[in-house]
Amino acid sequence: MSSADIERCTADEAVANSIAAGIKDAQAKFGINSTPSFVVNGKTYTNMPFDDFQEEGTTKPGFGTVIKELLPKQ
Repeated sequence: MSSADIERCTADEAVANSIAAGIKDAQAKFGINSTPSFVVNGKTYTNMPFDDFQEEGTTKPGFGTVIKELLPKQ
């Protein structure tokens, strides 16, 4: 996008209101309250790293592992 296109979009109050409404709808529908957040098959994953991580002495799956487990096994 050109600078002029970006300026035009950000100056358009209707566009800004539409984006804000979409954000609020997603927050309410999917429980999005932080970034990064992902919704996969109706389940919300928020604020998790891509790689597996340690939490309270236990290895927890990161988003990469979550996605791999959802893919069909070959």
